[in-house]
Amino acid sequence: MAATAFAAVLSGVAAGQPCEPEWLQGDGLPGLFGEVNAMTKFDPDGEGPAAEVLVVAGNFTVAGNAAVNGLAQWDGSEWSPLRTPIGPAPIEQLEYFALEVFDDGSGPALHLGGVFQQIDGVVVNNIAKWDGSVWTPLQRPGGPPGTNNDVLALHVFDDGSGPALFAAGAFSSAGGVEAESIAKWDGAQWSSLRGTAGFQGLGGGDEASALQVYDDGTGEALYVGGRFNRAGGINVEAGVARWDGTDWSALRAPNAQLNGEVTALEEFNGSLYLGGQFDLFVDNNFVPTQIIAWDGTDWDTVLGTTGAGVQGNVNSLRTSNVAGGEALYVGGEIFSAGNFTVNSIARWDGTSWGPLQGGAINGVEGDVRAIVDFDDGSGRRLFVGGEFARAGGASANSVAA
Repeated sequence: MAATAFAAVLSGVAAGQPCEPEWLQGDGLPGLFGEVNAMTKFDPDGEGPAAEVLVVAGNFTVAGNAAVNGLAQWDGSEWSPLRTPIGPAPIEQLEYFALEVFDDGSGPALHLGGVFQQIDGVVVNNIAKWDGSVWTPLQRPGGPPGTNNDVLALHVFDDGSGPALFAAGAFSSAGGVEAESIAKWDGAQWSSLRGTAGFQGLGGGDEASALQVYDDGTGEALYVGGRFNRAGGINVEAGVARWDGTDWSALRAPNAQLNGEVTALEEFNGSLYLGGQFDLFVDNNFVPTQIIAWDGTDWDTVLGTTGAGVQGNVNSLRTSNVAGGEALYVGGEIFSAGNFTVNSIARWDGTSWGPLQGGAINGVEGDVRAIVDFDDGSGRRLFVGGEFARAGGASANSVAA
């Protein structure tokens, strides 16, 4: 069943500078019926960037006019499903949270994480691989497939032994291997992240929901965000820790303290940006913001020229140069950034904050949970997904551009 979606060009040429939106109206329903949690680009046939599709995942039942049940692809002209779920769980008990492309040696494939036991009749347990035609589990010889609980984030990282897929979430085992909230899949085996102190994984909350690779000047490492206060047996602040392939370490500055939960991570302009729901204290003074940056030794409060940060819950971060030069786009249930009213999404150019102007209002009316730039055949655009009904004042159910 073919149908096009509404898309809105929301991003301004520069921070705070408006541009007119372009709406593309098709013959189907506008966007999706439900919620989007993750989006990524994927080339299912290995034909190069021109053949890429935009894959969206979440908890929705319809895309355009197609019945899709939480997972769909957009090729620039129509929506289509990637699969049909088969299993005893009703649709409201199935939800997808993470997408990542990883090559396990057999070619790039799309990997999906979330809360599901089966897909296309195959038992996979919360994580699965899609090669463009079939779904398969991530299963070591003699072990059970997948994880014993939710998978909330996926990211590729080379810890020195070759690229591997790292999965984070709320589980305590992966493939039958003890792995507290984070595990490594190398294409054949699952393993835990055990530091030199002898302790593996995360503790004190036991939920990780964000992953990002960043080099602080001492080499690339995998940074993990979530709701926990220990990593590899050491105490950490605000649910964020660093894994270098051998050991765990905390992110601590001499005059600052971070408390709360980190829900999004992204590298921009040489620093690692963290978003979430947390409290930052610098020299014992509270700094009202929900996004900060780490340069390897200290925190940057990212307040910009107005001296004001981001207010509201941050759920997603993405670096893109799709409009007006490279910038960091921040999404979530946010309502102000740098004293601008921003309506769920804002733009940081490294110096100042600005809204994404376009249409009757700026931004979207709801919650932004995923951001990605994608060329759907008519030029690169910034696509946003989440739970919203309008973008720029016009209809755009849960996905817009």
